[in-house]
Amino acid sequence: MITIKFGGIIFDKIIDLSNIINILNHYENKNIFLVISAFGKTSQLLKNAINHSLSGELNKSLNIINDLKTFYYDKLNKNKINNKEYFNKIEYYFDKLENLMRGVYLTSECSDKTWANILSYGEIISSKIIYLFLLENYTKEILWIDATKFMVTNHAFINAEPEINKTKLKFEKLLGDNLLEGNIPKIIISQGFIGANDDEETTTMGFESSNLSACLIGYITKSEKILFVSDVEGVRTCDPKYFKFDKLIKKLNYKNSKLLGVLGVKLLYPSMIEFIEKYSLEIEFHSYNNFKENYTIVYDTKMQKDYKLDNLIIIVKESKGEIILYNASFNNLSDIIADSYFQKTIDNISYQAETIIILLSFPIDLNLVCNKLENIIN
Repeated sequence: MITIKFGGIIFDKIIDLSNIINILNHYENKNIFLVISAFGKTSQLLKNAINHSLSGELNKSLNIINDLKTFYYDKLNKNKINNKEYFNKIEYYFDKLENLMRGVYLTSECSDKTWANILSYGEIISSKIIYLFLLENYTKEILWIDATKFMVTNHAFINAEPEINKTKLKFEKLLGDNLLEGNIPKIIISQGFIGANDDEETTTMGFESSNLSACLIGYITKSEKILFVSDVEGVRTCDPKYFKFDKLIKKLNYKNSKLLGVLGVKLLYPSMIEFIEKYSLEIEFHSYNNFKENYTIVYDTKMQKDYKLDNLIIIVKESKGEIILYNASFNNLSDIIADSYFQKTIDNISYQAETIIILLSFPIDLNLVCNKLENIIN
């Protein structure tokens, strides 16, 4: 089994879904579990719709739902998925969303239970779109599963925590004899972010929890690989949208990954790293458009030879504050916080150690930062 999680940001502007098949074909002799996140800004837009309903602005709320419907229908149309039955399946979910928004508007309240129920539809609809696309274009056996049918969490509706042993047992029960006999479908498609408690009520597991969901699924299915596919080529030394001199970090151990995640490096969420470290799992970060090249592996140094980092890492945090410069060798990354000091201007930055991590907080002059850092690197 191979577990592959597709980040929703990929499909914000990318309309053509055909590259999904190209990625699947790299593992044509394997069973694959696909974890799909809500496309684009769907989750945020659903939150906005809830808030409009709470504020008595039902028309604004329903307009958001209608715009989302158009967004997803466009995905179907542009990928030549013209089966009316498929459109009816998606229409059904949007009808339910509209009714939920009307209910919030009429009652002027949205409980955590209702909030979780509404947000779950982003993942449900997005994963269903991928499922319908593959039904039309892929020849292998495909199964779509609602994650609430196997992902067990505690009773919190927002920021729920997964219960691993219960999830494992429920997943095995769901697939039944097929799992025991090794006759599971070639492709299984489900969602991250959502689950259900013991009362079968929908729950959500918080910001970026779909990455944790994918790791948990990889664990319970005993996947030989857990892959994350996004819009960037692996973990980079700095964010390409700010800097042109970003480089690939090819390998990371758990300790460095956790630290960089705490400092704000995208993709490396601390809860996810803690999970894979606990169960000695290896994960990879790939690009949707360049899947086989330039990817990052996060791995267990007990299982493989350690890999020494030798890059400058620049982290930009979009919050007010000062520029923080960390000086340290990557051989001793866990000590960098003790070696840190604050400074108010970029002009004082110097390359004083073998490797440095720079944490940049807004408001800053990014042009000035880029020029200064390029001089340091050169």
